[in-house]
Amino acid sequence: MKLDLHMHTHHSRDCAVPPAEVIRLCRQRGLDGIAVTDHNTLVGGLEAVALAPAGFTVIPGEEIKSSEGEIIGLFLSEEIPAGLSPEETAGRIRAQGGVVIVPHPFDPLRRSPLRTPALERLCAAGLVDAIEVLNGRMALERHNLRGAEFAALRGLPGTAGSDGHSRPEYAQAWIELAPFADRDEFVANLATATIGGKISPFYVHFSSVIAKQRKKWQARRATNVGSKV
Repeated sequence: MKLDLHMHTHHSRDCAVPPAEVIRLCRQRGLDGIAVTDHNTLVGGLEAVALAPAGFTVIPGEEIKSSEGEIIGLFLSEEIPAGLSPEETAGRIRAQGGVVIVPHPFDPLRRSPLRTPALERLCAAGLVDAIEVLNGRMALERHNLRGAEFAALRGLPGTAGSDGHSRPEYAQAWIELAPFADRDEFVANLATATIGGKISPFYVHFSSVIAKQRKKWQARRATNVGSKV
């Protein structure tokens, strides 16, 4: 199976693409499934599950901003709030049978990566299932390579995702693994999975800025209209 395990929909504040369109594009580009990982909400993932056609896998997930950086939870059924400690965030993912993935751990150009001391603590506590070793929004390939080296040193499998926020990005990075029936089989199959794809051009980051500003403008406009009624 070929899957993109990190992407966003219009339920993230910096993305304007609805889940139905994300699914259509990913199927068109040859994927067998996706994980929807909106920022601090599970709504997009659950919506995508409901919209998925037969034979196309959607894993509901969330990219959660812990007190020390972002952690992805996959196979979730309940939303996890932002702002908890990394340990509590990972613990809540595991408590509902979820998979803990640390995305883009060594990207110095973002504010959001999980801080290295927190990453080390989670690994030492056995609370990390995988490390993202190919993130399509990484500015430089060597920062992805640092993630791959970290995962290899700690005996953890790697994952890949486009981190897509705009139409051109989806399915740019993926993982190929044996078919799985549940969370445990998914994790087991990561050990023999292969990574493929590439980094998207740097200009895709501007799509997030535009989407964020447009949503702010729409919210202000709605507030102003409401105040006049």
